[in-house]
This record gives sequence, structure tokens and C-alpha cells, in this order.
Amino acid sequence: MSANPATPSAPQPLPYKLEPDDKVTPVMAYTLTGMARGEMVSKEAIRVGTWLRSVAGIPYFSLYRAQTMTNTGSGTPQVAAFSELHIPINQVVAYHILPPATEPLDYDPSEMHRRWEVLVINFGPFRAIGKMRLGENTSLATHLKTSRETYMSFYEVEVSMPSVPNMNAIKTPFLMLQPGLVTFAIKA
Repeated sequence: MSANPATPSAPQPLPYKLEPDDKVTPVMAYTLTGMARGEMVSKEAIRVGTWLRSVAGIPYFSLYRAQTMTNTGSGTPQVAAFSELHIPINQVVAYHILPPATEPLDYDPSEMHRRWEVLVINFGPFRAIGKMRLGENTSLATHLKTSRETYMSFYEVEVSMPSVPNMNAIKTPFLMLQPGLVTFAIKA
């Protein structure tokens, strides 16, 4: 006798144990070959959206109940699901909290002498269009040459995968990216 596909399965146990001061945040991480969405477990006080800019010595970006899409470069991207996924930090090109979850942005909107620059960021199979905050008199080239940030902030972002034209763009108010693994372009 086969199982009825319409019958709901028993709830699966969580692949993590939450402590009283822990929280779960839905996030998306991008590598040079694909993307992964899942649940990140952190302490309540941690701002997940800027976490990688402020930590040192953490070897892995850990996601639970993860779903991945990997672009093999030939044909249809491969999808998979995992109860746990641990991505080496140096392979996380970009990441963001998944809407509708939110956190406060990492800048003061009343800060003077700042301007927005609309950029196209390319990494692996992905293209992100959004805005970067720069000094009022600073060019993008100067900013990139002088910045020492491990992860940079990028705002009002739409991430697409041009090789999969029927995939809707992912919209997020805030994305962190590793500047040494992406290309930056100003639209003509």
C-alpha cells in the first residue's frame, strides 16, 4: 500500500536547539556558483544583516533547513534541500535577510556629505542592481581603493540570475557583499 501524498507528514524536528537568548532569522547567501536560503541561528543581540562585517574567526556560515540552487554552467540549475548547510565564510560572496524579516539599516539617514550611487554588481551567475552610499566628493574608484571593509553594504537591491530569465528578481532593502569577489559597474 502506498502513502497518500495528500496526507500531511509528521512535523520534522528542528535541526537545532534554541537557547533562551537565541533567535532564528531567514537569510539568503550567495556564492560564486549558487545560492542558499535557510534559517540562521544567532544570539538575540546579534544584527544578522551586518554580522559578517563584525566577526572574526568564524569559519562557516551555517544555515538550517536550507534550500540550494547551484548553477553548474550547463543547463538547468541544480536544486537540493538540506537539514544543515555550512558554507566556508570566504565563499560567501553576498548575503541578506529574507523579507519580510527586517533589521534597522546600518547608517544614519541624517548623516551629511553622503550621496547614493546606483551600481550594477556582478558575482558568479548573479547580477545585483542597487545603491551604495559614498562620500559626497568620493568617486566609486576611490572608495573601492581606500575601503578596508571585509563586507560592504548595498541598499535597495534586486538580485537576478540572467542565465535563468524566468526566475523573479529577489528584492531586499539591504545586502552585504564581499568586495574582492564582485565587479562594480556604474550604468552608462
